[in-house]
Amino acid sequence: MDINKNIQPLIAWPLICGIGIMVLLAMFLQFDQSNKLARRLSIAPADYLAKETLVMIDYGDGKIRKFKGPVLEKTRAWDLFQQAVAIGGINVEITDGFIPQEIGGFKNEKGGKQWHLYVNNAKQKFSPFEIHVSPGDEITFKYE
Repeated sequence: MDINKNIQPLIAWPLICGIGIMVLLAMFLQFDQSNKLARRLSIAPADYLAKETLVMIDYGDGKIRKFKGPVLEKTRAWDLFQQAVAIGGINVEITDGFIPQEIGGFKNEKGGKQWHLYVNNAKQKFSPFEIHVSPGDEITFKYE
């Protein structure tokens, strides 16, 4: 009987120490990974950080809706337009080429007013889907 009492601590202590070492090792590895990620994020180039861009919908009657938010490099003007109309609850109709035909009840008219896209006050000749914008750009959809 005395032999069994002496053997139990001999088995239990190495087992407890082994589990403790594994727990400490796991904690160290997790801490190391967290530090590496924090260092990587703290030195991220400014190019990867989103900057704000202004999207405006100019109805041509003095009413202008403005939306501002973060944008990454090479974002399509179409993506920003979609976000603006979704946030503003604005109904739109588009062509198959992603060109707005109606925004907020203002429809393109044959020989009359049309929706046009401007980026930094420069009128664009292509669909908003084909236009890439950068952080800080001003995107305007004008009814004129």
